[in-house]
Amino acid sequence: MKPSRKIATADIKMKVHSIRKMPIIVVLKKLKLEVMMYTGGIFMHQIWNYKKTILVFGFALAVFGCASNKAQPNIGLRAEAVTEGIRLTFDNIPAETARIFLSVSESGEIENVTSPHELISKYSDIRDNSLEQVKQTGIVIFPFVKSGQKYTIHAAFQNEGFEDIASVYVQECIPYSGIYFGNGIELSLNETYSSVTLSSEPVFSTEVEYASLKYNYRASIDWEGVNIGAGEKPINALTWNFEPLISDALKEGGHLASGNYPAYITAFCNIIYDNLTWEVEIAKTNVFTFSL
Repeated sequence: MKPSRKIATADIKMKVHSIRKMPIIVVLKKLKLEVMMYTGGIFMHQIWNYKKTILVFGFALAVFGCASNKAQPNIGLRAEAVTEGIRLTFDNIPAETARIFLSVSESGEIENVTSPHELISKYSDIRDNSLEQVKQTGIVIFPFVKSGQKYTIHAAFQNEGFEDIASVYVQECIPYSGIYFGNGIELSLNETYSSVTLSSEPVFSTEVEYASLKYNYRASIDWEGVNIGAGEKPINALTWNFEPLISDALKEGGHLASGNYPAYITAFCNIIYDNLTWEVEIAKTNVFTFSL
């Protein structure tokens, strides 16, 4: 059974001048079905209860003719470079907001991006006490940036039923300071393409506070422009054994026919800053052939 190409998204009021590519990412995870779409700086996120180990991500690339920093009336998001990194200031957060999903993408010139493999991403899923903090202050500091790099920021607001309220974005912010880790970390596949291993722990430019479970690993498998993958809960290990996890999940759900597919694995580090937990991408493999 082939996965549906339909993507559920929030209402986004913005002007899109041309769509360059429209691949989709589908990812598996327990008890939730999440739909995300990345459109040149827009990252939509929607969740439903779903009693299978399935997560769905949608990915689309668009070219915008202007760098507007508001995509939703009455809700504002401003990004400015500060000593700590990038300061995000929200205006008029809806009272019914139960979740803010923040994504920050580093991709150079977004109009030249043709695949999700080219994006370097960081995420924060803001809820509960962290959300109350953001509602009260209207401010989020994103410190995990490198001086001179271009970043795109998107925030999706949802209510208690995980229904989209609004989305706002900043297409470009270039910081002059922040916390970053040195290049050179590699995520290597074993000979049988069944596990990946990070070459070392990330070393950041200043001390950081790690979450109790330090790493997330996610896989993406390309099927005719649709990427299907799998991810487990965070772990404290430099190695992730993703097989037979992926094959079992895909076969059980009937999501892919037997065959060979392009795939890659991404590693994230979970870091806490100012009471918010961020998933910071630290490495990904090259594209390899996944056999199902």
